[in-house]
Amino acid sequence: MQSHQACQGHTDFGHWALNAMNKIDDMALVKRMDRDFGDVFAPDRERSWEVWTEGYRDTGKQESAVYHGRYCGVTFEDALVRFKDSLDSKKTRRLVNIRKGTFWGCRFFNNEIDAREAFG
Repeated sequence: MQSHQACQGHTDFGHWALNAMNKIDDMALVKRMDRDFGDVFAPDRERSWEVWTEGYRDTGKQESAVYHGRYCGVTFEDALVRFKDSLDSKKTRRLVNIRKGTFWGCRFFNNEIDAREAFG
């Protein structure tokens, strides 16, 4: 796994808070956290995203969820573009479908819990 440059304006607290924000569906809570913690949650600010793919099970082969690292982007899709650009092989880069959010047909996720839900 490659190491990735920290996002602009990224702090340890910001990293923790943004990771928590990636998992929150309650918009009222998101707005309260935004009010309490300032612009760390600004929608146009680049942030660090975890990139995971779900596991799979197919004709006797299986693999659990895979952590690919942290990538910066304003949106998760931006982070996926950076992940794709970080791959060494042109052939492997072709297996990333940003529009569908898949890699080798396995869906991308921004957290481990969701990535492990289907096949561990």
